Amino acid sequence: MKKATDSFARPLRLLLALVLILSLAAGAAAETAVPAEPLSVPDAAWLQENVLLPAAAFPEGTAGSSLKQAELVSTLWELSAGEQMDKMDPAALSEAIRAAFGALPEEQQTVLAEQLPALAEALRLSLDPDEAACSLYEDAGVAETLSALRESPEARLAAENLLQGLDALLPPPAAE
Repeated sequence: MKKATDSFARPLRLLLALVLILSLAAGAAAETAVPAEPLSVPDAAWLQENVLLPAAAFPEGTAGSSLKQAELVSTLWELSAGEQMDKMDPAALSEAIRAAFGALPEEQQTVLAEQLPALAEALRLSLDPDEAACSLYEDAGVAETLSALRESPEARLAAENLLQGLDALLPPPAAE
C-alpha cells in the first residue's frame, strides 16, 4: 500500500529538478550575455573645462597647492564616476583627452604639461587603499567623499580609465 507522501514525492522531485535546470540555464545566460555598447566619450570642450584646465589652474609648490590638488583628485573621481567613464572604451577616452589637450592654446598646453605629472601621480596614489587615510585628504575636506567613491568598483574603474587618459599625455618614462 502506497503512503500518501509517496504520491507527492515524484511531482515534488520533478518540480525541484525543473527549478534547478531553469536556474542553471539562467546562470549560463547571464554569463554569456553580450556586453553593453561602450558609452561615448565626453567631447573636447567638456574635457578641457572639467579635467584639463582645472589641472592647470594652480602651480605646484605654491601656497595651498597640495590641498587644491587633493580637492581636484576628489573632483576627478566624482566627475569620472558621474560621467560613467567605467563604461567607456579606455583607448577612446585616452584619444579624446589627447585631442582635447591638442586643441588648447599652446600656453595652456605648456602650463598643463608642467602640472600634469603631479596630478596623475596624485590620482594614481588615490587608487591605493592605504592612501585613503592620508591626512591631506582630511585637511582638504574630501576624505569621506573619496573614501565612499573608492568603495565603488564602478567609480574605481572610472578613475582608472581617466588616469589612463591622463597618462597618455605624459612623456614616456626615461630609459634607464
